[in-house]
Amino acid sequence: MDNEIELKHQYKLRQKYTALWAFSESVLGGMLHAFKIPFTGLILGGFAVIFLSLISDVSKSKKDILKVTSIVIVIKFMISPNTPFTAYLAVFIQGFFAYLIFSFIKNRPLAIFILSFLSALWSASQKIIVTTLIFGMTFWYSLDELTLYLSRIIGLNLGENFSMSLVLITVYFLLHLSGAILFARLAIHLPDFLRRNESRLEVIRKNYIIHNDKNFKEENSLTKKKKWYRKPSRIILLFILLVVAFVTYLNPGLSKIKFIDVISMLARAIVLIYVWFKIVSPLLVKTFVRLVGNNSNWKFIDEYTSFFPEFKQIILFSWKSNPSQIKMVRIKKFLEDALLLLLK
Repeated sequence: MDNEIELKHQYKLRQKYTALWAFSESVLGGMLHAFKIPFTGLILGGFAVIFLSLISDVSKSKKDILKVTSIVIVIKFMISPNTPFTAYLAVFIQGFFAYLIFSFIKNRPLAIFILSFLSALWSASQKIIVTTLIFGMTFWYSLDELTLYLSRIIGLNLGENFSMSLVLITVYFLLHLSGAILFARLAIHLPDFLRRNESRLEVIRKNYIIHNDKNFKEENSLTKKKKWYRKPSRIILLFILLVVAFVTYLNPGLSKIKFIDVISMLARAIVLIYVWFKIVSPLLVKTFVRLVGNNSNWKFIDEYTSFFPEFKQIILFSWKSNPSQIKMVRIKKFLEDALLLLLK
């Protein structure tokens, strides 16, 4: 009898953690964009590590990780059907990594660290690869040439072998690895964190109940996805290309990159982005969801999405609770308060 009660308790916890992972993938991303929080992909990947470690803790069989991964992908498709294929692939890779790691590595802290590092490396590598595929290697050469050109204007000698693209890629990877360490430590110490902050949780919960009586009118507006051409990263990339084109047009002898090369790169990028978002990605997504999802998973979708309204209110409350803090401190307190309310 006790064993049956324990199994039911574990199932409810696994259901809640799966709903939290699905929520972070399909709804929280839009809210983070609305709050203008940087490195959204890194944060979502970190949350995936946390929820996958919790799911592993309450799963009788590690194969349950693959099942919940398919459920998350199906929910993500139902709520955000226009999300690029790479986002669904990232979820699948994270779930598959978690299944392998937690199946063969019994040391929980070590398993979480490996999962967090692989997830961060995949996220960073994916961004670099996609940028290179869309804009070509000419983009990186152009960035290097533009940096050297501007440095000569201000009298700064960086040397002909200096590569700004290599510096940016290195910093980008280091930031992701730093984030991997942070989220891995959070996932490892989460049970202790929840126990240590039980008194703090009571205060937060009382404030949440009071705040919950108010009308959250802006909920729906905060989850809207940005158009691909309005995302800051793509605007910055296109701006760099336009600056390089302008420089090479005015001073063709100062750059190894020709004006026609930059124009060709711009045209290539626009065509590839359009084809990817309008034709290739939607087709791949539908095929991928059909392969991953099955009828048994689709039946229970409502059970998981029924958690979403409360999750959304908790996230909004946690962010609004610390409006006067500087950004990084506010993000830290936001994550702590949200996790306390969501997981207890």
